[in-house]
Amino acid sequence: MEITMTLPTLPISHTGIEVSRLGLGTVKWGRNQQVKYPAFELPDDSTLHALLDIAESAGLNLLDTAPAYGIAEERLGKILAERRQSPFVVMTKTGEEFINGMSCFDFSVQHTESSVIRSLRRLRSEALDLVMVHCSANDLGVLDQTPVLENLQKLRDKGHIRAIGVSTMTVEGGLLAVEVSDAVM
Repeated sequence: MEITMTLPTLPISHTGIEVSRLGLGTVKWGRNQQVKYPAFELPDDSTLHALLDIAESAGLNLLDTAPAYGIAEERLGKILAERRQSPFVVMTKTGEEFINGMSCFDFSVQHTESSVIRSLRRLRSEALDLVMVHCSANDLGVLDQTPVLENLQKLRDKGHIRAIGVSTMTVEGGLLAVEVSDAVM
């Protein structure tokens, strides 16, 4: 299916990164347990390549993934590596993990750093375009009482991350995130 259009883009703060106003989520690429959808099989790689072809032809360049999405990061990294040139901006997250069928949260310095390094490896990238804090329901507490943002800033200073964002759960969390990050989801 060939779609020829260009979606409008927006800058991510002052980072020089431009993203389409619509993004493509990859949770269904890597996780089919404990999701709010009816039971489904994970798609095969050829289906994912076709989906990326459609997204690219429509002007969509933002891909959303996360460690909490099961094996989505690994699959996305492999598939993007197989494509000659990738116009995609990859947004991943830190803070939430999906372990033994349950989500758990960890915003510690150690976890944040190991999560970013693991995402770099899984996505086969030298630097992550955008890393979002995958907040729990207590997003204000995560932003105010944990070292996650400070640690992400240090990882950005080291060149591991190009932009920092926050995926919030409340309006209040979103308003605070606007003040302390490059992007808000």
